[in-house]
Amino acid sequence: MRASPLGTFDKILVLGGSDITNGDPEFLDLSNPLSVCNQPAYYPLDRPVEKPVSAFIDGFPMVCGGFSDGETAACFIYHAGDDSWVSGPDLPEPRFGAMSVLLDENTWWIAGGQNDNGQLPLTTWVLRAGEAEFQEYVSLPRAMNSFCMTKLDQDTVLFHDAIVSHVTLLFNITSGLFQTIDDPQTPRYRGN
Repeated sequence: MRASPLGTFDKILVLGGSDITNGDPEFLDLSNPLSVCNQPAYYPLDRPVEKPVSAFIDGFPMVCGGFSDGETAACFIYHAGDDSWVSGPDLPEPRFGAMSVLLDENTWWIAGGQNDNGQLPLTTWVLRAGEAEFQEYVSLPRAMNSFCMTKLDQDTVLFHDAIVSHVTLLFNITSGLFQTIDDPQTPRYRGN
C-alpha cells in the first residue's frame, strides 16, 4: 500500500504506451515495484491501443483515442469491480498523440494529436462529468502532436511542443486566451 493525496493504493492501472507492453493495459503492484499484477481485461478492440489519452472521470479511469489499426475515436471506462471496460462517449473525431489535462475535478480537456487523415487539427474538446458527449472548446493557435500539456495552477495550462511547432504557450483558463512564451520563429537576442 502507498499513501497519496488521493488516498491509499495497492495497485496502479497503466494505460497505453508504446513500450514492451505494446499498449496493453496492466496493473502495477505498488507493494513490489518489480512485479506486475494480473492484467486487467483488454480494451474491447481487436488490438492494443497506442498513445491514448486518459483521466480519472466520475470515479473511474477513462481512456480515449490513440492508435489501434488506425487512429480511433473510441473511449472506454474501466470498472475494477468486475474487471470490465464499457464504452464511453466517443471523441468527435479520431486522435492519436493527443494530450489532456483536468481543468478541474469535473472537466477533462483533450487537445492536439493527429486525426485519421494525418492532419493535426486545432480543435480541442472538453468532457464534463455527467455529460454524455464531448463539447468543442478553444482552438489551438498552432498544430501540436505528442506535446506536453500541464496544469500549472488553478488558472494556467502550459503547452510545450518539442516535435511539431517547437513552441511554448500558456493558456489562461479564465480568459480563454493563449500567450506565446517561446517561439523559435520569433527572433531573439543571443548574447556572446
